[in-house]
This record gives sequence, C-alpha cells and structure tokens, in this order.
Amino acid sequence: MARQLDPTKRKLTDIQCKSAKPLRDENGSTKPIKLSDGYGLNLEVRSDGKFWFYAFRLNGKQLKLNLGGYPTVRLSDAREMHQTAWTIVQDGEDPRQATITSTQKKRAQTEQRELEKRQLAEEAKKSRYTFKSVASEWMNNKEPSITKDTYRRRSLLLQNHVFPGIGKRQISELRVSDVLRVLKPISERGSTYQAKRCREILQQIFNYARALELCETNPAEAIRHVPAMKTHQSEHYRALEFVEMGTLLKRLRDPESNRLSHARPALELLILTAVRPGNVCAARWEHFHLEGDQPTWVIPAKLMKKRRDHIVPLSSQGVQLLQTIRDYNWSNVWLFPGTKNKGLSDGTLKRQLAFLGYETPQVHPHGFRSTFSTYANESGLWNRDAIEWVLAHVETNEVRGAYNRAQYLDERRRLLQWWADQLDRAEQGSRDSN
Repeated sequence: MARQLDPTKRKLTDIQCKSAKPLRDENGSTKPIKLSDGYGLNLEVRSDGKFWFYAFRLNGKQLKLNLGGYPTVRLSDAREMHQTAWTIVQDGEDPRQATITSTQKKRAQTEQRELEKRQLAEEAKKSRYTFKSVASEWMNNKEPSITKDTYRRRSLLLQNHVFPGIGKRQISELRVSDVLRVLKPISERGSTYQAKRCREILQQIFNYARALELCETNPAEAIRHVPAMKTHQSEHYRALEFVEMGTLLKRLRDPESNRLSHARPALELLILTAVRPGNVCAARWEHFHLEGDQPTWVIPAKLMKKRRDHIVPLSSQGVQLLQTIRDYNWSNVWLFPGTKNKGLSDGTLKRQLAFLGYETPQVHPHGFRSTFSTYANESGLWNRDAIEWVLAHVETNEVRGAYNRAQYLDERRRLLQWWADQLDRAEQGSRDSN
C-alpha cells in the first residue's frame, strides 16, 4: 500500500498562491521567489508566471520535476501529482521517467500550451510599443492636466533630443546605457538643467510603461545610481531657473549700488551676451563697435576657446549698458579694470555673486550660459545651430563653419534681442512680486 504524506504538514493555501508576486529591487527589476508547500513541493513565482516543481534527491543527485503552472494546475492538483511522484522516489525510481496519470499529463500539456500562447501574445504586444508610441500616448494623457506651454516644451524636448536616438526602439528593450546616450550630449554642451528635466520626463514615461506591463524596469530612474553620470553632472554648474534670473537682474540693476562694484555690470553683460566669464573679464573698449544699427562685440581669437574671432551681436539693452559703463569712465582700455593694469578677475565675479546671496558652490557665472541654452532651446523659436553659435560651440568643419557663421548672424542678433527682452520681463516679474 502506498505511503501517504501528512496533509497537516502542508504549508501553502490557495490565497497565498494567488497573491504571491515576484520581488522588485530598487531599480525595478524583478526577482523570482520560491514558496514551499513541504516535502519538496514548491511554487516558483516569476514575472512571467507561477510554476510548480518537485525538488528531490535520487541516487545522491539533486533533481527537479516540473508539475505545471498555476492556476491551471491548482494547489490540490499539484499535491496530488506530488504525492504520486514522491511515492515513486521512495521506491527508488525517477518520477520524470514515469507516467503519473494520463489526466495529469494532459492537464500539464494543456497548461504548457496556454503558457506558450500567453508568452507569444505578450511578446507580440510589447513589439507593437516603440518608445515613441508610448511617449506619445503618455503625452496625450497628460495634455488636459498641464499648460499649453509645458506641453509644447515637453514635446520639443522629446522631438529634438529623445526620439532621434531611441524613438523607434521597443520600450521593453531599452536599458540604462540607451538613456545615457540620450542625456550625455545635452549635459556635455552645458545644459545640465535641461538634461535633468529630460531624465525626469523619461522616468515618468517608463513608469507609465511599467504600469501597463510594457517593460519591467525603469532605466531613467536607475541612471541616478550610475557613477559615470553622477560624476559628469557634478562637473557642471547649476543653471539658474529663469525666475531666479529675474531676481538676480533686479539686484544687479539696483541704481543705488551699481557704481559700487565693477562686477555688477560685468555680470549683467555676461547674462545678456551668454559669453564665457573670461571674455567679459578681458573685454577692452577696442573690441566694441557701438555705432550704426548693427552694434557688435568682436572677441579676438586669442581670447576664445576655439581660437577664432567670435562676433557677438549686441541687443539694445546691451548697448545701453555699455554706454552707461563708458560714462563711469573707469578706464580707457578695460571695460572692467582690475589690479596691475589687467581686467577684472573671474574670482571677483564669483565673490560678487556670493555677496548677492548666491553662495552655493555650483552657482557660477558660467552657469548663465546653461540658463540661456535651456531657455532658448525649450522656446522652440530658434534654430539650434544659431543657439550653438551664440555659445561659440563652433562647427569643426571649416567650410560649413564659415557658411553657418554668415547664415546665422542675423538670427543670432534677433535671438539675443529676444533673450534681453525676456530677461526684462523676468526682472519686471520679480519687481511686481515684491
């Protein structure tokens, strides 16, 4: 007579089997878990389903017998098959080579076919969802709850920086390395704030996809744990929010204090022109051409990172500021004279910012360029190459570079005038709020 296992020593219930889920780590990846019912009967819970198996030893070897998937194979069915297999093992035989029952075998075959059908259907479902299709669906769902300006800026960010790289890829296939390839070019040109916003949008899109079970992980969230990305971000200075720029300009333009420091108008000129701090500190009056209807500042090649002359079209606000500086009569040579017959030092600009309350080490005069780049790019009004020319991120191809320099000069003039007007509005907003 066959020996029977003690049912009182069984551990699982139907509720436990039904509610069991695989573990998720901090990166969103799933890990299978194993629930024991006793006597070697286990339920393995994975992301693609739940599966019964019997773990046993025979002739000194650890072996495993698959008994089918839950819930097609119910807890009572699994115990019945397990009892039969356990008895065979006690008789010194391998249950994998034995026929348990025709009914149980048929049920297991049916379950296997259903599992394969589910897996094929899931794969077909995921293959239809590219990153672009999921992102577009997410944007459509978000549109009623966000402003038109926010919707437009997010759309431009995706179209200009994300879709060209990963838009056609299946969202389930994307990994941290793919997201890094999207974000690094944005960060490397100094737009770290824009890169941060881009990562946050990507994180929301991947969370949306996970909720729909279109992907298992969120690589945009996991990217925060990638040392290379964190190191790269720490090398850039924080771009001030546009509202913060208005507050800063209000302080810089205070008529009661402007004469007290060369650094205040120097910082204002730096903001208006989006040049590098060293260019402002080394500025000489001979570099400026303020007469006529196209005033310019020509920075000599020796002062430029790319070692070529850089033409800066001047806005009406920039010209007015320069005329005010000239009236101060600080120097006939330097716009902002320093010590030992040299221009103002970069350290003086940083100390002036600290004096105005911007003491965070990451807030640096160089960060104003990032604010300009982010705001101009997100506006969607300007050619990206024109923005890059304003920032002196020069085209390396000599022929194309010369062509683009001429082509975008007029647009750069309009762009910098628009930027100056936007700054005026930001400053006025700061005044109105006080």
